[in-house]
Amino acid sequence: MSDLLSGQVKVMMSGYPAAEQLIKSGKAYPIAVTSPSRLGNAPDVPTISEQGYPEYIFASWFGVTAPGRLAPELVSRLNAEINQALDAKDVRERIVAAGGEIVGGPPARLRQTIRESTDRYRRIFGSTETQSK
Repeated sequence: MSDLLSGQVKVMMSGYPAAEQLIKSGKAYPIAVTSPSRLGNAPDVPTISEQGYPEYIFASWFGVTAPGRLAPELVSRLNAEINQALDAKDVRERIVAAGGEIVGGPPARLRQTIRESTDRYRRIFGSTETQSK
């Protein structure tokens, strides 16, 4: 950030929350977000995909994983508890304020996210390994 502000670098990538105050003060200008859709707290900033690079999606996501041998009923209970926590108003407000988007859902959704992210990064970075299954 200090190199950007001092003119040492002309462009940088940063998480939106870290740059938000600089953007609001006019000291930095947002060119694009790397998420698949525009951010709720920056709706006027286009995505890189909208600017002609549809494969360029780099978004941080967080998931909870457990050993594969965990009993299915325990997975279901943990999943329900986590989704309930994500529905709590104070949790939602904190995540959104930090520039996040709340997704939640069943365990299959996280598996799909992991698979899609892995496949996309392999395509982008030219991995010779086979696509994830």
